Amino acid sequence: WSCDERNVHTINPYVVDVTAVSSGLHAQALWCKGNSTLYFIDASDVYKVNETWDGQTITKVWADDEVLNTKPSKRPSWLSYLQGWVTRVVFDKSFADARPTCCANWFLMLASIETFEGLENLNTSKVTSTAWMFHGCESLVTLDVSGFDMSNVTDANHMFSNCIRLRSIYSDQSWNIRSSEDMFRLCSK
Repeated sequence: WSCDERNVHTINPYVVDVTAVSSGLHAQALWCKGNSTLYFIDASDVYKVNETWDGQTITKVWADDEVLNTKPSKRPSWLSYLQGWVTRVVFDKSFADARPTCCANWFLMLASIETFEGLENLNTSKVTSTAWMFHGCESLVTLDVSGFDMSNVTDANHMFSNCIRLRSIYSDQSWNIRSSEDMFRLCSK
């Protein structure tokens, strides 16, 4: 939802009536088993199983609230489905317009992930938790989170813990987070 200034009507000097306008887009996570890739997109149509994305057949789709509003106490639906399968995660340019509010547990224990592409298209400006986000991504060697806006994040506990091969993390700003317990636990490299 977005607020378009044309839809704001003043009723009196102290009350403003705002009519919400749907952006018409659907945040989606698309699993394409053929190339072991999980794509994050924001599109006007909700894709369906057996349609194609990036030349690949879509095997599973998660959409809207499942993607944008994951609560810290709830694991994303794709985690149990993708264990041991996904080797690559791609954030499409279209996803830059999506505004997830929580990225906690997003890639928890997805040990086969080797690369993240387009992380600059993950807009974290409204995200409050990145706890356990990359925990257990044992195949990662480098990670570029330089585009992450961590200004609203209050919980980054275990964010990179148990990334046993991770050697380099790139960031373009300092992070001042209230809770970051065991953020790099078992990151021996």
